[in-house]
Amino acid sequence: MSMLGIKNLSYSYKNKTALSALNLIFNEPALVGIFGHNGCGKSTLFKILSGLFRVDSGELYFLGQPATDARGCIKTSLRPHIGALFQEPSSDAMLTLRDNMRYFSMMMGLDKKNEAFHVSETLELANLSLLADRRVKTLSSGMRRRLELYRTFMHKPQLVFLDEPSAGLDTSESGKFLSFVKDYQKRERALVLMATHHPHELEHCDEVVMMSAGAVIEHERPGILRNELDHWRYEVELDPQGDIRALAFMRADLGDAYAAILEREHHA
Repeated sequence: MSMLGIKNLSYSYKNKTALSALNLIFNEPALVGIFGHNGCGKSTLFKILSGLFRVDSGELYFLGQPATDARGCIKTSLRPHIGALFQEPSSDAMLTLRDNMRYFSMMMGLDKKNEAFHVSETLELANLSLLADRRVKTLSSGMRRRLELYRTFMHKPQLVFLDEPSAGLDTSESGKFLSFVKDYQKRERALVLMATHHPHELEHCDEVVMMSAGAVIEHERPGILRNELDHWRYEVELDPQGDIRALAFMRADLGDAYAAILEREHHA
C-alpha cells in the first residue's frame, strides 16, 4: 500500500503553469525534503495535497486509496489523516492560545474528554504553556510560528505537509523542531513532506525531491545526492540581511532540457 501517490498532477494559475504532469510515489513512511527555488511549485503542491486547492488534472492516492472526489477535492474521510502547515499565519489573533488549540481540536474531531490533555501537551511542546491564556496577537512572530508548528501534529496525522517550517525560528528552536519531526515520523510511522530552502536540513531527511518549473527533476536519498555534487549547480539570491531569498539547485547537464520546457510553456 502506497502512503502517497501522485500521477500526472498539473495545476495552473490563469496562464501560468505551477505544476506540470508531476509524478511521485512514496510507499513507506519517511521524512522527505522538498527542495527548489521560489515559484517552483512546492507551495502549490502542498495546497493541493492538503485540500486547499482542487486538482486541475491528474490523480492522487492517499494511504492506498483514491484521494479525490468527483470535484477534484480531497475526500472528507481522509482529511483527519492530514496535517498541514503553510507560511501564512493561521491562528485567530483575538483568541487565546488555549482557545485556538481547543478550536483546532474540535475541527479535527478529537475526543472531547481528551481535549485538555492534547491542548496541554501541544502547548508544552511549543514551550508556550505559561502563555496559554494570552491572546495570540500579543505573541512575537517566532512564538506564533511555534504555536502553529506543533499544533499541526496534535491529531497525530499520518500524512504531514510542512511548507518552510523553520521560517521565523531561531537556530535553537529550528533544531528542536527538526528533532521533534524526525522522532514523530518514526514513532507514528508517518510520511512527512517538508519544503525547505536550507540545504543542511536535507541531510536529516530520508529522501530528497528536487523541483524546478513545476516538475520533479530528482528524487533520491541525500547521501547519493551529496556524492554527485559535481553534477549540480547552485543559483542563490540573498535578501538585504544576507538570508537566502531564493535558491535553485539543479543538474547542470539537464539545464538545456529545462530551458526547452520553459520555452514550450511560454509559447503554449
